[in-house]
Amino acid sequence: MTHARKPPTDPARFNTARLIVFKLVMAAAMTWRRLNGEKPLPKVIRGVTFRDGVEVINTPAQNAA
Repeated sequence: MTHARKPPTDPARFNTARLIVFKLVMAAAMTWRRLNGEKPLPKVIRGVTFRDGVEVINTPAQNAA
């Protein structure tokens, strides 16, 4: 019976794979575009409500006497 041995790790193979992944990501990044609505993004993070792309301003209800 032979013992199963762990194959030796090859640093050159790891570096080559890492380089290929880096090149793929850089090539994909060239076709990415900026977000639409970059300016209202801080308002969205703060929790401001938007309806149909327009900011909703809450006004207090006026009760008739």
